[in-house]
This record gives sequence, C-alpha cells and structure tokens, in this order.
Amino acid sequence: MAHPKVMIIGSDSASDLYGSELAKRLIQKAEDISLFGVGGGLMQGSGVELLYDISGLNSIGACDSTKGNHIIKRLVKRLIETMDMEQPDLVIQIGLPVFNLRITEFAKSKGIPVFYYNTPINWCCNEVKINRLAKTVDQVIGVSRYEVNVCNENQITADFIGHPLVDIAQTNKSREELLDEYQLDGSRPTVVFLPGTRQIDVKVLFPTMLKTIKKIQNELPAVQIIVGIAPNTISQQWIDTLIEQFEVERFTITADTHGILHVCDLAVVNSGFESIEASLANVPTIAVQKFTNSNLFGQRINRTEYFSMINFLMQDEVVLELVDNDFSEAKIFEAVGFLLENKQERANILAGYSGLTEELGSPGTIDKAAELIFAKLD
Repeated sequence: MAHPKVMIIGSDSASDLYGSELAKRLIQKAEDISLFGVGGGLMQGSGVELLYDISGLNSIGACDSTKGNHIIKRLVKRLIETMDMEQPDLVIQIGLPVFNLRITEFAKSKGIPVFYYNTPINWCCNEVKINRLAKTVDQVIGVSRYEVNVCNENQITADFIGHPLVDIAQTNKSREELLDEYQLDGSRPTVVFLPGTRQIDVKVLFPTMLKTIKKIQNELPAVQIIVGIAPNTISQQWIDTLIEQFEVERFTITADTHGILHVCDLAVVNSGFESIEASLANVPTIAVQKFTNSNLFGQRINRTEYFSMINFLMQDEVVLELVDNDFSEAKIFEAVGFLLENKQERANILAGYSGLTEELGSPGTIDKAAELIFAKLD
C-alpha cells in the first residue's frame, strides 16, 4: 500500500513508550508511512504527529476529575473530526482506554480496521467489558499468553507477539560500564527505587519511598541507593523539592530507568508496568502501590488475588507486593533488609521468573508487532 496512514492512540506514559518503539519500527519498514494521533514526547520524537500531548492527562489524573472529563470530551470530538478527514488505513489503540473505546468504535463504524496493542485484559481493568471489546477490535496484538487466552475464549482475534518490555528492558551496556557510569561500588549492595512515570503516582508513592531511603541510609549505610525518574513526565525540580523536604542525604538520580535495573541487587517499584520491567531484568522485586481518591491506577484496577501487573499476568506471586495498608516505610524497610540478607529467598524469587519467556515472549516482540500491522495494511 502506497503512503499508508495510521492513527495511534496512546493515553498514558506506558502507551507513549510502547507507541514510540512501535513507530520507529513502522517507519523503518516504510519511510512514507504517515503516523498521527495521541501520545507523549516519546511518540512525537519517534515520528508521530501529535494531535494532543498526553502530559496534560497525566497531570490531572485523566478522567477522574471534572476538568479531565471536559478535556477528554473535546479531544474525542477533535479526533473523530480528524479521522473523518484523514481516513486512516488503520487505527491502533495502545494501553489504557482513557477515551473508553469511543475513538475505536467510531473507526469501526467507518469501516476502518482497529488493532489493540496491550489491552486492559493484561491488568484486569474493569473499565472495558470483554463483549464490547469484541465488537470494537478487529485484531489484538497479544503481549501476554494470558491476554491471548482470554481473547480466544471470547472469540476475539489475537496473535501472541510478546510484551514490548521484553525488548525495551534490555541494555547494551555491561555491568562494569553501568557501575562506572553511576559511580557504584560493585562489592556493596544496591537498591533501586522506581516510583512510576506519572506525576499522580509519584506524588503518592515517592514520599514514603524517601522516608524508607532515609531509614536505609541511617541503619544500613553500606547499601547504595539509585532512584529512576522518568524525564518526560516528572519534573526534576519537583523531585529536588521533595528530597529537601524529607531531609534525605543525596543519592544517585537517573533518567535511565532501564539500565539501572541491570546493576542493582533489589528493586522497589511501582506495581504497574515497572514490576514487569524489573522482573524481566531478573531483579528481586518489591512492588508497591497506595489507593487514593486521585490515583487513577488504583481506582481503575479490580484485582482478585494478585495486584501487581507481573503477578497478575503470571497468576502467581513472583514478586513481593506491599499494597495500600502494607505500603509503609517500616514494611518496605523490613522487606529490603530481609531480601538483601536472605540469599535463599532471593533465589526463590529469581526461580519464579523462569516462566517469564513463556508468558511474555522472546526478544523481537516489537518487530513482530510491526510485521503484523503491515500484513494488515498490505
């Protein structure tokens, strides 16, 4: 197909990350492809013409506020008008359905094929009903075996491609290079903290993480601390203000949230996609989350036995979870100390990662997704 046009809809930081990597592969395969839609700085930097920058949604907590609802209504109208005018050959929805499938439903009514990359099935989001998904989506690009199995059970066409984090969570740097880059002592234990990529999550989680870091610095002085902060969504000035407020000694802060996982002994992470990434980096992990009225993730997730994304997909407790009332400075510190001292428990966690390849796929997942999309375009 000459000069294909694709609309990509991503409405959170994870979608922006996955969408940017997908856009790179699509452009590599067809330089004349036109990509436009909703995303963030990463998608824009990868060649997607943005009709709206999602940083506005991230800062207001998406549709959990009156202001957010108003913005979304206007945005939906604009996207529908653009779709009507541009007539894309394909619409790709990625991740969190902030627009509640209204865009994809309109595309379907116009006869435009709809692909869904990383559906809410992967985190048990109850915002979208399976039967509605089945009527709206032509093809699911399956990122997990769990997702594909659920789709098959509900007559939704799905091909297992693998999770994009399988590719994104890799690093080309050696452990020695990373230790040198972050000025770390390889003989001392290192703990990484990843509070998340959305300001609303970081605001909830990071203060308690900072209290824990201060306690570690006072009681476990041999432990080295690194904090990974997403540069495109979190203000460094805001982070510095929080650190000063809690009077924490200086520690390493980096935007390389992928690389640092390959040099640490333990990770304390947001229970969202960061829990998947840490597991794929083969790091013993503590996944944390706190429910609040303004925390969109907490409001929209309806967990049964497992809360963190990685445990939900594996349907097993492969990482330790500290959620809601268990999310406290004392319990995180206790868990950190226990896992750093207990080699057998660390080995048990790593053994639980043995099924990750079967559930989430092998490297090359994003290339496979791009190939599936071009097969449809052709």
